Amino acid sequence: MTDVIMSWVGNISSDLARSQDMDKLFGRMQECVSPKGGEVKARHNTMSLGNLYLHLSDVGKARFLRMLNDQFSSSREDVSRKISEYVNNSNAELEEKLKSELISVLLSPRLAILRQFMSLSEGVKFLVDMRADVVTLIRKDNVQALLDGSIPKKDPADAKVAVFYSISNTQVGLSGINLGNFLIKRVVERLSDEFRNIKTYVTLSPVPGFVHWLKSLTRDEAVILQKLGITQTLSEVQSLVGKVNKYESFAPPITQFHFPIATGGHITLDECSNKDVRISRIHLEQDAGKSIHVGDKTYIDFNRAGVALMEIVSEPDLRSPEEAAEYIKKLRMILRAIGTCDGDMESGSLRCDANVSVRKVGESKLGARSEIKNLNSIKYLTQAIKYEARRQVEVLENAGVVSQSTMLFDADTGTTRTTREKEDACDYRYFPDPDLLPLELTKAFIDNIRASLPELPSEKRDRYMRDIGLSRYDADILSSDKDVSTYFECVVAKHTPDLAVPWITGELFGALNKRGLSITDSPVSAERLVGLLDLIADGTISGKIAKQVFALMFETEKSAPDIVREQGLRQITSEEALAPIVDRIIAENPAEVAEYRQGKGKLLGYFVGKVMKETGGQANPGLVNALIKRRLSGD
Repeated sequence: MTDVIMSWVGNISSDLARSQDMDKLFGRMQECVSPKGGEVKARHNTMSLGNLYLHLSDVGKARFLRMLNDQFSSSREDVSRKISEYVNNSNAELEEKLKSELISVLLSPRLAILRQFMSLSEGVKFLVDMRADVVTLIRKDNVQALLDGSIPKKDPADAKVAVFYSISNTQVGLSGINLGNFLIKRVVERLSDEFRNIKTYVTLSPVPGFVHWLKSLTRDEAVILQKLGITQTLSEVQSLVGKVNKYESFAPPITQFHFPIATGGHITLDECSNKDVRISRIHLEQDAGKSIHVGDKTYIDFNRAGVALMEIVSEPDLRSPEEAAEYIKKLRMILRAIGTCDGDMESGSLRCDANVSVRKVGESKLGARSEIKNLNSIKYLTQAIKYEARRQVEVLENAGVVSQSTMLFDADTGTTRTTREKEDACDYRYFPDPDLLPLELTKAFIDNIRASLPELPSEKRDRYMRDIGLSRYDADILSSDKDVSTYFECVVAKHTPDLAVPWITGELFGALNKRGLSITDSPVSAERLVGLLDLIADGTISGKIAKQVFALMFETEKSAPDIVREQGLRQITSEEALAPIVDRIIAENPAEVAEYRQGKGKLLGYFVGKVMKETGGQANPGLVNALIKRRLSGD
């Protein structure tokens, strides 16, 4: 970027404090977006704008960047209009034109300015420095403070080893950008040409971000420590080891073997059986990759390499597919409640490996086990266990031998198949990882986590039953998910459970299931549902009308009072207004009146229905009942 400062720059204060300064800035930015006078003039405008930015104070830069963001973004209205035109277009000849127009409005004016900066000499450096300013304004911490600038610099020509550190971390302007494998290769090629002595290229840590991950996951493990007895003992010192798998030719996965992060504890089953399922251990792992078996071929997938995971291992206490399903449901509820995992099995956030073995009735020793890997739904878990148990029984009853093996479940056929024979622990040849030191958790750290534990689902369920008076069925539903319970507690704080619960578990859940939405995506917020129930409670609308209003709320996201006012749905609660209608209905149905007076009390509903139909459902049902009874009794 040139050092020449254009005359107009000198007339602008460094902090852009005056309104005329902002007006001049806006004008120059506008000239960069829509340049006049050819390429030379456009380059002149961009250069002067860049020079202005370089001479602004931190306050001025913040105002410059804010204007760039606020005034030169794509217009939401234009984008919405063009999307609507493109989606609703039925003319094939206009499709390309509309697509081009949509792309045009999506490209913000800000992008045109930044592209012009890129074209200048040292434009890339200018943009990186500008992004560094953005990052600094958003986040004050800077990894540069960790680097010791006092260490004497040595001649790079003498270097034999090049150590890679994350460029995103050492250069503030590149923070958060993944430059990836391509850039590393380019750097290696250039260093090899310039510094012939460098023969070794290493990274500063075995896995970038591993320490941050480890600390975060340790917190999650500790959160599981006490509540619901998942674990009772948390080790204060853990070590990480590698393990060798003879089927893997790539880097060994990292795991905990001798010193898992937690041991002991249990999860209580209380639906299909009453028992405690013991937790053997919880340990951390860092995977290396996975094998994908297709027919007679095996593919190696490295997408999972370096991915962190937490493995929770139970003792062999489960005796049926139903118990296994309940165990996973309870475990998933706990993990969601404490924020460790979203529990989405389909996307891979939570997976299950099921070990299945059979034994004859009366025997105590378990047979050889098959481990069914990577089951991604509770449905498939139960199906896989049922099939594998039947398969093993058939093998044994036909004088065969069940071998210890690793298996996969085919959801299309509902069958399991062997991928390899299962190793014992000794076959993995665990060895200490030389790059990862033992992790120490202080007692104070553990105590602090213990003190911050949230209320877990079983505790919440018991509280709902004890303090609110919910049935076990309703309490289970409303406590099973953190977002559901938050929604429910917001509503029940304003209305009785008898009114709130049916609306949430009935109308709301029904509408959400129909749309395939979660409660966090509900068009009807808890506050909006409270507003609807307010109208029911004060008699403004009837329960029947409320269902119509709710449907409109779900579709339009409008409030209940607005819909009732716009649609004219307010309940008729005036006896003077309803009496003439009741009298006319009775007069028009003499035969039914006679039958009612002869003892057919069920005909009361007939008259009520006639009145409700006449009033479009807006009559107050209680008042209608009272009026009809009085008229039919001769009052």
